[in-house]
Amino acid sequence: MSKLKPSQALGMWALTAFILFLLASLFSWSISDWNWFSKIIFWGPTIILGVWTINDYFINPDK
Repeated sequence: MSKLKPSQALGMWALTAFILFLLASLFSWSISDWNWFSKIIFWGPTIILGVWTINDYFINPDK
């Protein structure tokens, strides 16, 4: 499987973050006032996937 282009990788990360946002909002029953569980569901994977995406496509693209 070949790597995505960097712009496609960022798009996939943004789509994943949006889906996680909707999932976290569902668990808290609110878009603006989240409980701690919703914050973990959104921020944990979003930050980890963001770091992996930036590392794989911008910092070390030749690996």
